[in-house]
Amino acid sequence: MSAGATADPVKDYLKQIGKVALLNAEQEVDLALRIEAGLFATEKLKAGADAMDTQLERDLKRIVHDGKIAKNHLLEANLRLVVSWPSVTPAVACSSWTSSRKATWA
Repeated sequence: MSAGATADPVKDYLKQIGKVALLNAEQEVDLALRIEAGLFATEKLKAGADAMDTQLERDLKRIVHDGKIAKNHLLEANLRLVVSWPSVTPAVACSSWTSSRKATWA
């Protein structure tokens, strides 16, 4: 076992995901814009790979890389939100889960 790891992988996962801060609306918009820019840069690289200036190609690759970083950050923050939501609103989470289970089993 590595340093700081426990025998419970779920506990380790929850501890790691708890280190990721939740996002506010402004941060979500910023990440979304960076992701979109990365996707756009990817398409530009695919479309004009032959007749592209090396500086432009380097810049586009940097934007693609930044878009991937932003996507990973957004995914981690969303996982953090999913993990933290029931702890903030246990009654709502429990009643929602119970209602959905009753509807499924009824």
